[in-house]
Amino acid sequence: MRKLFRTITALVLVAILCVPSVPTVSAETLYAEDQEEIVRPYSVYKQWFRLRTELRDSGRKVMYSSDTKQVRVSHMGKVTIAKEFIGTAEITVTCDGTETEAAETQTIKVTVHAPEICGQELRQCYMTENPRYKENRQLRVRGLMLHSVNCPQPSAMAFINRWNDPEYIRASIHAFIDADTGAVYQALPWTTRANHCWKGPKGCGNDYYIGVEMCESANINWIDRDSIECYDDEEAGAAVARTYSSAVELFAMLCVRFDLDPLEDGVVVSHHEGFERGVSSDHGDPENLWLAMGTDYTMDGFRKDVSEAMKKYE
Repeated sequence: MRKLFRTITALVLVAILCVPSVPTVSAETLYAEDQEEIVRPYSVYKQWFRLRTELRDSGRKVMYSSDTKQVRVSHMGKVTIAKEFIGTAEITVTCDGTETEAAETQTIKVTVHAPEICGQELRQCYMTENPRYKENRQLRVRGLMLHSVNCPQPSAMAFINRWNDPEYIRASIHAFIDADTGAVYQALPWTTRANHCWKGPKGCGNDYYIGVEMCESANINWIDRDSIECYDDEEAGAAVARTYSSAVELFAMLCVRFDLDPLEDGVVVSHHEGFERGVSSDHGDPENLWLAMGTDYTMDGFRKDVSEAMKKYE
């Protein structure tokens, strides 16, 4: 019976992770397939069901438990992992005893890693005190909106620390891209409604767009909406290139995850384009930054780059 239990435990491990050995599953796989759960292949499920039936007939029961609500296990052993979960969960598999067999318990660790954006792990720094996080209104994602902060602050955490306040009702955003490093800091769950573009005469973009802010170099100063002073052209230009590249990779991942076509009309837009479409406030970003810095970046080019970056998930 002990041998049978070890066989079942091994099947459960394979079933949970869909890999033969190391109990680790990549978050990119979840995003690429837009799955809310990891489900056993049907062939493995049939084997597991047959063995579980044999255990039941022998008078022994198998029970499961998890140490986090974000990773749940049903009485049938089906593992559900929340989309936003990143970290390690412990699943305890217990086979109870009989008069002749002792109870046995084994713990299986399931680790979900954050995806990498331009070689850096996406960092979750949720603004748990922000009113929009507390409100937790669900967002039905229909598109992605790209912003630029239009102020000389390169640090993503500077914004997160400021906005992570119960009194900060002015704005919220799903992610910031750090200008010094290109690292992405996720500030809200992707499916939580944020307040990043307000509204226009034709609707409110907050209702269906994920918003992402690109931070900007400390070596620029905005004179007016369309012109800047630049104190270090090389550094400021490198910051723009970093945030652009990270935005392309992040938007590609999100498009795959939410089954979006970046080349379809109105799916990937800038804050400025949102205004032109009548669904956001009157802003010029990020095109005004790209033009003021003398780059050749455009939103049409950005959408094409996102579409090309999506191919890595195929």
